[in-house]
Amino acid sequence: MNWAYKRLKELGFSPVPKYKTNPYDFLCSVSGVDLYVEVKRTQQNGRCISLTPNEVTHAREHRNSALFIVYGVDVKGKRSPKISGGKELFIRQWDIDSGQLEPRGFAFTLPESVFESKQGASNPGKTAFLGKAAEDEHVAKRKVAASRQATRYW
Repeated sequence: MNWAYKRLKELGFSPVPKYKTNPYDFLCSVSGVDLYVEVKRTQQNGRCISLTPNEVTHAREHRNSALFIVYGVDVKGKRSPKISGGKELFIRQWDIDSGQLEPRGFAFTLPESVFESKQGASNPGKTAFLGKAAEDEHVAKRKVAASRQATRYW
């Protein structure tokens, strides 16, 4: 992040950090026009980066977005990592739809029966465990649902 901040400043973009409260890292002003800059760092070659759903949505809704990638960095150590090396790629007019987006994660939603059991726990703020009967009921419902799904295809 420091690398990008210093470089943007050198280029005269007047970067203002926004990463704590927005789906982009810096808000820059270029000739009186806002530029939203997303910064990514990777040890790889920089061709493929990870983005959050909010970053994707923001980049699609704001065509005045830029992408700053610091790639090929070397990281030594785990507890207090030291970062060195690397190169930069600054795409001032980033069209997110010109590349390929690939989903890489899942959002897991608890089944209602499990969620209701957990919400009704008598020990608020503590871990709620399903009882054996509730677990058995949940497993049975899943088997019935899977069976119904299988018969739909036959």
